[in-house]
Amino acid sequence: MPAVDLSTLTWRDAADVALQRTSHLVSVGGLGPLSYRAWRKGVPHILYLESIFRRKSILEASLEDARRECDEIGSYLGERSIRTAFDIGCGHALIDLFLYRKYGCNIHLVDIETSANHHHEWQISGAGYASLASAKRFLVVNGLPAEAVQTTNPQVSQLEDEPCELMLSLLSAGFHYPVAEYAQFAHRCLVPGGVFIFDARKGQDQEEAVRDFAEVTVLHEHRKYRRLAAVR
Repeated sequence: MPAVDLSTLTWRDAADVALQRTSHLVSVGGLGPLSYRAWRKGVPHILYLESIFRRKSILEASLEDARRECDEIGSYLGERSIRTAFDIGCGHALIDLFLYRKYGCNIHLVDIETSANHHHEWQISGAGYASLASAKRFLVVNGLPAEAVQTTNPQVSQLEDEPCELMLSLLSAGFHYPVAEYAQFAHRCLVPGGVFIFDARKGQDQEEAVRDFAEVTVLHEHRKYRRLAAVR
């Protein structure tokens, strides 16, 4: 498989990626846990300092997560033809590179990017720490045609219905905030047999949002969530 070019992702992008994948902060000695706790209290400077010095290791570890998750999803999807994939709460689109390399699909990236609230765990609405422009640059420098990558920030422009075969929301809708709105969106957009994959936080009854789908499969069990594949 071709190497992945991380050169377009800055230390600030690495800080955002670290907040998308906090295990690469809280499980690392030194500044890791401290920088995360300080960020939770509204003090980002330690996180920024860590991201300057650990940019490469944060990005590479998160990229390996994305590679592994794409393999898991690909094993489930099998030989399905994927022409268009939506990624809800896409962050910096690391997994989307591997989806493109596997399926050659168009990618629609969706993220609110920034928000006044800094939080994790479960809330009524999501928090943003991403850059759609950076995500698209990352994909294009790694071989995706610019015209194959569409971006939408739902706080800036309306997310329009578009036929697709795959919709993802990993560690986003269903995990940090209710999935119901995006489950309805997926039900409208997915072609028959299309798949909506998302992480349902345990104890929040997120499975209820896909009760009208034809089939629901548990792809992965985590102590905090179940990764579900709901077939339209």
